[in-house]
Amino acid sequence: MAGSLLVLCLLWSGATPVADLEHGHRAFAAGEYREAARALEGLAARLPRAADYALYLLAESQFYLGDAAKARATFEALGRQRSSRLQPVAAWRIADCLWVEGKRSEAGAAYRKLLKGSAPALADPVVARFHLAQLATRPGGCSARSTSTRPPTRWRTRRRGWPAAPRPPAPRPWSPPIRATA
Repeated sequence: MAGSLLVLCLLWSGATPVADLEHGHRAFAAGEYREAARALEGLAARLPRAADYALYLLAESQFYLGDAAKARATFEALGRQRSSRLQPVAAWRIADCLWVEGKRSEAGAAYRKLLKGSAPALADPVVARFHLAQLATRPGGCSARSTSTRPPTRWRTRRRGWPAAPRPPAPRPWSPPIRATA
């Protein structure tokens, strides 16, 4: 009787793995990555059928917290789950983690390999192409032609918003104020 009461209390308090996954997802969606990582840590072992979702959200939270090495390890664990729908995304995110860690040549090699195939729905091949272009134009990069450390002019132009914001409206041609004549 006491054991069933304890189980009932645990279920009532929301301490189930599914409740933790829900809490982690809500925290992630709200941009509270530290809370999401706390809720999702170790959850994959407790949720075998939804382990890939727990790993993906945990790795993304770690990445956005700035811990790219820990995120990479979590994405590698996700990549080992062959039956997961999120497994193809792991390789793309591992390359992103390598880039953020400063391992540019390793990330470039991974991006080149990934761009030979088709990108899964959650992966953005434009990011890979952009990083490869950055590598190609930097001194010591793939084919460094420039000695400048500044990015090309077209990359210095910044727009508001992310990932893409509409351009501001074109200014109207100036016309002098109309004066009333009597």
